[in-house]
Amino acid sequence: MKYYLLSLKKIPFVYMAHRHINDTYDSSFLRSEKRAQIVFIEQGEVKRESRDINAKYKEGSVMFLSHNEPMRLYCEKGRHCHMTVGFMLESPLTELSEMEVLKRHSLGEYAILPEYVEPSFASKVEFIIKKIISVFNSSDTGVHLKVISYLFDIFAYLTNYSVEKAMESQDNSYSKMNLYCRKATSYIAQHLSEKITVQEVAAFSGISYGYLSNLFSECTGMTIVEYINREKLRYVKDLITTRKITLEEAGLEVGISDVKYLSRLFKKYNGITSVEYKKLKDVNKHINSTD
Repeated sequence: MKYYLLSLKKIPFVYMAHRHINDTYDSSFLRSEKRAQIVFIEQGEVKRESRDINAKYKEGSVMFLSHNEPMRLYCEKGRHCHMTVGFMLESPLTELSEMEVLKRHSLGEYAILPEYVEPSFASKVEFIIKKIISVFNSSDTGVHLKVISYLFDIFAYLTNYSVEKAMESQDNSYSKMNLYCRKATSYIAQHLSEKITVQEVAAFSGISYGYLSNLFSECTGMTIVEYINREKLRYVKDLITTRKITLEEAGLEVGISDVKYLSRLFKKYNGITSVEYKKLKDVNKHINSTD
């Protein structure tokens, strides 16, 4: 399934909301990156043909139509009925993979819209589209605000649906990914006092260097080297403050014999030098002892 990232930095403008009934349905659409539609299919299976998508949508389902490329929608036989809401986009849609859906769904200024919602999950969208059509074609005051409010309800529902579907699909992948990441972090924890190479971590985990590097970044948001450095420096900070040893001595405890390199690393990851860090800890300890 395809997913699309929709920017909500500006309020969309709804230009169309209607119910279409016909004994035959065959429509072609030109490319228009600024337009999109959410369609509920009331009656008749719909086929969609475009350069990247050739699909069938069941009666009772929801289609999200990105107009990024020309397409044809048609019903081969029987009576057809659908309800649609069309809106203008601030910027072109971005296509997302399932993994990207899980990374981006918490960003409040975006919605994630699936290409398709199966019938068993489409009733809420149907209900809201009916409300939009009723309000859009009325003479009520504040029509645009009411329509946008309902449209955002659809966006919220479709975003949640997209995340749930992506999680279902990725469950097995995540379990496998987490297993390898746990093996990697376990090896690093057991060998903090040694010089650790990514190749050694990968060999222990039982997968290739490149594969582990990609999985580890997905799991932790950092590279294996960054994680190793962070863990070593966390231990170094503990050593120089609790055991009162020098940075050089602490370096030997974590497999880093070059004190100048360790000093640069310390400042890079902590923002201050080891000397400044120790002074800060002493000050904090004094303040706490006098409270």
